[in-house]
Amino acid sequence: MRRFLLPIARVLCLTWLSSPAVAGLSFEEILYDKEIVEQSLDEEALARVQQQQREAREAEQQEQQRRLEQQRLRQEEEARRLAARPIGVQLLERRCLSCHGIETIAAKNYGLPGWYLTVARMRYWHQAPLQGDEARLITRHLAQHQPAPSLQQIMEYFIILILPMLAVAFLLYRRIRATQ
Repeated sequence: MRRFLLPIARVLCLTWLSSPAVAGLSFEEILYDKEIVEQSLDEEALARVQQQQREAREAEQQEQQRRLEQQRLRQEEEARRLAARPIGVQLLERRCLSCHGIETIAAKNYGLPGWYLTVARMRYWHQAPLQGDEARLITRHLAQHQPAPSLQQIMEYFIILILPMLAVAFLLYRRIRATQ
């Protein structure tokens, strides 16, 4: 390959050095004089180089526009996919996952009363940003998708029913003792 390129390079250099723009100048003047170099370039070659540069810039711009369009389409598709999910999942992600990891929530299994008490605790004691009906929607979603075993659910309902009965019994007992 070298043997082939070397004679061609010699011919090109000799041709360039014998051109009228370069004739009679010293080697340093030829190397460092920008005007001579620019004048000696073939105008067609310069036009070709400029055309190639323009085409390369246009191709780069088209590629960049194509990438931006693909990114926009991916974002729109992701937004449609996220919007198509149930409202309970969306609320869970927006409200609960801002503080908790998904592993924390996935590790728990409660019945409807257990999830209600958990969401109420987060809402009132920890000031979870739940508005309006969001607590009910999250509670129902969690109770449907992460239910407790049957025995645990029975115990949750039993505790919820027993606690008010005990409170009423205690108040009745105090009233009876106060009248005696």
